[in-house]
Amino acid sequence: MAIPVLMPQLGLTMTEGLLTEWSKKEGDEVRKGDLLFSVENDKAVLPVESQADGILANVSARAGDVVPVGTPVALILAAGETAPTSAQADSGARPAAAPAVPAAWSTAAPAPAEAPSREAAPAAPIPTTAAVPKTAESPTQKATDGFVLASPRARHLASAAGLDLGSIPGTGPGGAVVERDLPVSARAADPGAGAVSAASRPSASPSPGTFAAAPGLPGGSELVTLPRVGQVGAERMAKSWAEIPQFTLYAEACASELLRIHARGKEAGNPASVTVLLAGLLARALRDFPRLNASWEGNGRVRTYRAVNVGVAVDGPDGLVVPVLRDCGIKGFSELARELAGLAERAKTRTLYSDDLSGGTVTLSNLGMFGIKRFRAIVNPPQTAILAAGAVERKPVETEDGDIRFLPYLEISVTADHRAVDGAYAARFLARYKELIEDPQFALF
Repeated sequence: MAIPVLMPQLGLTMTEGLLTEWSKKEGDEVRKGDLLFSVENDKAVLPVESQADGILANVSARAGDVVPVGTPVALILAAGETAPTSAQADSGARPAAAPAVPAAWSTAAPAPAEAPSREAAPAAPIPTTAAVPKTAESPTQKATDGFVLASPRARHLASAAGLDLGSIPGTGPGGAVVERDLPVSARAADPGAGAVSAASRPSASPSPGTFAAAPGLPGGSELVTLPRVGQVGAERMAKSWAEIPQFTLYAEACASELLRIHARGKEAGNPASVTVLLAGLLARALRDFPRLNASWEGNGRVRTYRAVNVGVAVDGPDGLVVPVLRDCGIKGFSELARELAGLAERAKTRTLYSDDLSGGTVTLSNLGMFGIKRFRAIVNPPQTAILAAGAVERKPVETEDGDIRFLPYLEISVTADHRAVDGAYAARFLARYKELIEDPQFALF
């Protein structure tokens, strides 16, 4: 029977998606796991896979269309089957057990619904207009023919590591296997950004502007439409600024030891950027300040998290994206460096997976590489804090002997949700963070 291909829900707040590109065309033979089309939501361009074998038919949405969640965009027909007429479709001629495109792994909320640590209970399934059909076979939601529900990122890494997805319990939406369910060795051995071929890689560049004559303005004007990622990001930041009573505290930290660790890592062949070092030390600093590694849930409630998942602001081709470095409090700088390098490359080539963008509990924004010395970041709701770091600058400092030395300093700031913490709490945290930057050995205690 014909199986509908639906626009999936790729995040808690997603109500519609921009179909950026079809990877298959009508009449093509498809198999389970094949990339059908790509969808742009509020975070990134994400792949949607086929959930059945068959022939792609009745394609009703084109590249560039904005489609509501749960709306059919095509059908998958069995061999020799003909597409149902519109009358049959209207009368409900849809198989009761037809698997819908799964509601992909949450990307909209920066913080997870449950504590993201490995010991925590799995998060509840994300509600979706196109419900994921339940099966009674196993936690990984294996269908009767052996298909395992899994995120594209988890499927990609498992294949590269030679793992059987059917043997891995899933903790994602509907029991899906997601990246965090895979062994650490499989997650660390990321084969790179080539998971999506160049031929099928979605293109989400802004539509070209239209030049028009403008009175009093020589040369006219250009109207540029932001990509969907930028549009939703603008809406979220406006909402954050309007609704969250946020304040910012600043401090200067001597970066001598930080730069020494950075240089030693390069010499040893394990380079870790300043951003990576700041993320790792941030996780240590948050151990005693859990309300800054948290999400605001309203009615005076703050949900704190055991794991520190640091969202790192990255400049992508379509604007700012915030991929997540997970479990920063228990990983070494070298491991975090490898993970961030992979995330940055996928951001650059628009091949980030939804798993890469979900589960953040706090955000770090470093603009030092652009020469910016000081700035105020905006809280990324529902998180309660965002850290900002500026450029390293050499400053004259008087020593105990009365001599003048030039030492490297960087300015750090924390912007916090005043509903969750007060100024004194944030100040004590910032003092701890400064202490760890100036003497990272304290992170061991």
